[in-house]
Amino acid sequence: MTMRLTRPAAIRPSDQESHRVRPQSGDQPGSLSKSLSRVQTLGLAISTLGLAASLSGCTGAAGTEFSGDLFIESCSLACTDGASGAAVSCSIVDVTENQEISVLFSEPIDPATVNASSLQVIDVDNGTTPDGLRFVDPLNPNRVIFRPTVSFETGVNFSFLRNRSYEILIPGVAQGDAGPYIRSIVGRPNQSRLLCTVDTSQGVSDTVPGDPSVEVFVDTLTLDTSGNPILDGNGNPVLTRKQLGADFATKVENIALNSNVYFEFNELMNLPTVANNQFMTSPFIAVELDGDGNLATAGSDRSRIEGNYTVTVDQELLTTSLVFVPSGGFPAASVDDPMPALITVRIPASVVDIVQRPVTTATGGGTLVGVAERIEFESVFIPSEAGESFDLSAGTLGSQEAENITGALWGGGVLSPGVTGGTGRHGSLRIATGQTVILNTDSQVFPIDDFVGLNVIGNQDAMGDYPRTITETSGVFEFTTLQIAPSGTLMLTGSKPARILVRGEMIVEGSALIDLSGTSAPVWNSLEIDNDDYFAANPDDFPAGGPNAGPGGLGGDRADLGGTDIVPIGGVANPNSVRNGRPGVGIGLGTLSGDPGRGNGGAEFPVALPASNPFGYGLNATLLAGLNFNIGPDPLGVVGGTVCSSAQLGGVGSGGGYALPGGVGSPNPEFPTANFPVNGQTAPGDTFSQTTVSLAMENIDNINYSRRILRWNEGHLQGGASGGGGGNHTYGTLSGLTPVTTTCMGDFIVGLTTWHDHSAGSGGGAGGAVELLAGRSINLAGAVNASGGNGGSAISVQQSPGSFAMPGGGGSGGAVRVRAPQLSIGANARINVSGGAGGIAPWANFATGQTTIGGDGSPGLIRLEDGSGTISFMGLAGNVLPSGLESDVLKFLSVAPGYVMADPNNVVTLRPDSISGAGSCWFRPPGPFQSLGAREDDPMSNTVESKGWTMDVVTATGSRPFRGSDDGSPSWEEEHGNLLGYDLGINEDASPIVVRFQGARSIGQTLLSPCDINIDEFPNAQIQTGSLTPWVSHPADLEQLLTSSGAPFTPTMIRYIVIFDKTIDPVNSDTPGQILIDEQVIGVDNLRIEADPR
Repeated sequence: MTMRLTRPAAIRPSDQESHRVRPQSGDQPGSLSKSLSRVQTLGLAISTLGLAASLSGCTGAAGTEFSGDLFIESCSLACTDGASGAAVSCSIVDVTENQEISVLFSEPIDPATVNASSLQVIDVDNGTTPDGLRFVDPLNPNRVIFRPTVSFETGVNFSFLRNRSYEILIPGVAQGDAGPYIRSIVGRPNQSRLLCTVDTSQGVSDTVPGDPSVEVFVDTLTLDTSGNPILDGNGNPVLTRKQLGADFATKVENIALNSNVYFEFNELMNLPTVANNQFMTSPFIAVELDGDGNLATAGSDRSRIEGNYTVTVDQELLTTSLVFVPSGGFPAASVDDPMPALITVRIPASVVDIVQRPVTTATGGGTLVGVAERIEFESVFIPSEAGESFDLSAGTLGSQEAENITGALWGGGVLSPGVTGGTGRHGSLRIATGQTVILNTDSQVFPIDDFVGLNVIGNQDAMGDYPRTITETSGVFEFTTLQIAPSGTLMLTGSKPARILVRGEMIVEGSALIDLSGTSAPVWNSLEIDNDDYFAANPDDFPAGGPNAGPGGLGGDRADLGGTDIVPIGGVANPNSVRNGRPGVGIGLGTLSGDPGRGNGGAEFPVALPASNPFGYGLNATLLAGLNFNIGPDPLGVVGGTVCSSAQLGGVGSGGGYALPGGVGSPNPEFPTANFPVNGQTAPGDTFSQTTVSLAMENIDNINYSRRILRWNEGHLQGGASGGGGGNHTYGTLSGLTPVTTTCMGDFIVGLTTWHDHSAGSGGGAGGAVELLAGRSINLAGAVNASGGNGGSAISVQQSPGSFAMPGGGGSGGAVRVRAPQLSIGANARINVSGGAGGIAPWANFATGQTTIGGDGSPGLIRLEDGSGTISFMGLAGNVLPSGLESDVLKFLSVAPGYVMADPNNVVTLRPDSISGAGSCWFRPPGPFQSLGAREDDPMSNTVESKGWTMDVVTATGSRPFRGSDDGSPSWEEEHGNLLGYDLGINEDASPIVVRFQGARSIGQTLLSPCDINIDEFPNAQIQTGSLTPWVSHPADLEQLLTSSGAPFTPTMIRYIVIFDKTIDPVNSDTPGQILIDEQVIGVDNLRIEADPR
């Protein structure tokens, strides 16, 4: 391809002593190596001329013969003259960080002799040599220049550091320096030494005074007098490079579609404000398409043209160049459009030079304007004029099925309803490696923060718009596809069970996690006064339950002894104290009668406490209330030796029950009974959980345990039960009497000398409830964790004053149901419904030699249903937790090897389980058009041909048009609508077949993988950021909607989804599924979209 380059050459002042040649207009801004090459070429030419002169009597370029010695005449530091070999000194000491140092010699200099040894620059403080360019001035061969280098890794940095001293040395023969020497082109060495020291105390100087300027160029078609492109001998268009205009009146016409945009700045710019070469982006400069061709609507109708930015600097010529390469070229303008879309270039004042001076509109910035070459486009049919036949299913060459978002049956010439999967109305969800996404079943907004927007699906509102966000409060999440990458986490919270439906494929990769586990209670310091106050201050420690599962019961508080004379010996004031361990919450957040499975709290002990210290009255049983004593070693080490102390323990929290009863909490006192009073009680009884008998969990014959199937519509999908907290107690309280008297109580005038009562650990939160349901397949290689949290333990430091907490019980595991037509469970996959372990009190290890432990939580429930029949109970023991023999696993795991379609209680007729759907690949017709231009319906006709899009509904008796009619009968859409149903029982107008369309702008003109475009991975998704449209019911609506900035969407690519609703809910007159049955619908085919690209 040849180019005609029209920009004139120019030069500009560089400093007080010389000029620099600016790049010729025909030069494409290039790399530093290219710029150096130009300088070196010029230097070589000068050297060659000098050599020729020496061979002809050493005559200079001006006719002067070179004779005598080489010496320094002057320099930019106000040097003295070095004639006759005199040493040279400098008058200027204070310089800038980017100070250029130039030295003028008496003769032309050989560039090969200019190096870091012949022109030395040394940091006085550390002896290092800063980086810099050493070269002969291309316009004055007698001048040698040292220029500090500039870098932009962390802002603008020069090799001359701020406020440092640098020694400048050029060795001279006359001073006896050893060399090497700078030499003339005839080989004479420099005679005069230059030795100066400069201080970089003056900041940074502007290499070109004033604001930086920029000129922006594009390549344009060269037209003949008839307006046709001129071609060269090879048939390629002849291009002319032109500077972009600053307004509509001076706009450049006929920009070549394969043109780059060339920016030429007249000085060194602050590169981070220009472009990032690593990511090939610009933070402030933007090349955009102005859709309406009207600059007055600046910003509202502009879309970014994607491409790569590359910036280079020429540190010899002190210039900066930027090249923008549009991805796939520029979009063309329409032939006859009087207001064609504009290509605009915005250079804001945020683009600055090395001294932070901005580019302004007066120096070439602002908005620059051009128009691309004009092309006339023909109408297109998508995917073809005959429409989509649905002959080829995914995996077959030429198929247009996007299998990851499809659960309906695509192939054999028809698209038919699938089994299940839901609408996918909350969009796709892909969780990256290391990323955590939290879904709340009580209220969740879609799209989720940090994920792609405008991918929710719904119905058109009264204002003609389609939903941009959805707030889901049911706990039912409907995705088109769900993929969790290794080490990614999907965390579920809230009070409702979580149901995750996926229209297509659900993939949980190895080491990925779906987390609905209960939280473990913290290790507890028994000196803490009040549980409520502690958790208010430390909310992250709270033992919360998973979705639809309760939090652990809090442990008992310290006793409220405020206002008594027990406070001086260790008591505390704690109004509203609750000394009993509080119970957990039963299965399903306590919604069932009798609160089955609830872990109960350990009792306070003793129940009654003294109203005051009975000093002076003797320690008698009446005044001591329930307090009693035993003789033994001082348990807390307060006084040491053998003492009279309370050995009473509080109750222990029991574990939450679910598939099995919760574990019993049993205290383990040091003494079975008290010494004084004789046979006094030293601990309360065991703590039991609420029974689960009413739930018939004992029936494990794998046939009739309907509750274990976890059907959501029967209320059986419920979270687990949480553990109870431990109780308060007085262990370690000391009497003033001593064992020498053989009694710890009596009528002596003594009282209590040390008071101890202890708060207790809390119960663990219960595992939550989740159902995973996919319309196509589930591949589970990672983990689903619905385990219960552990009960709170005492701190392990023996005889520490805070180490005497009674433990809480563990929370039960939750409920996990997994259903899909194809279910695959990897060898390392784990579904964990283990109950949490009871807390431990390592200090309470007494007479029986056993540590006091809170009751363990019960396992939860697992239900697996696989439509392919490849999953069976046998062999799954290794994939579930708690692990054990198959006979043990049978207590909480049930498997249906085959999708239970024959089950009369199945929910495939209830929304959203009753919905299936399919999604197409993306379609992008060929050509550099600016917008797809989907055709509107002809308002004057109702024939099939008059519709902008249509398809056929295939029945057992033939086909009928979905839209339009050629015989006057109502079309399917006219009779049954195109309204999406999404809530059970309130969508009585829901349509049995729903079609939606979505558009976007492609990056480039060719889609590399149209069936596998991940819209969650901008900017690597082949889709321009911000161009994804809402889902609409007619393709023509795509260009009627506005972006968040107010610009019209201008899609260049499109896809569609077809949704089948088999809901039959006669109670609510919501029966679109019955229409499918009555009409004997097999499916749809021949879907076709017509467009007029422009």
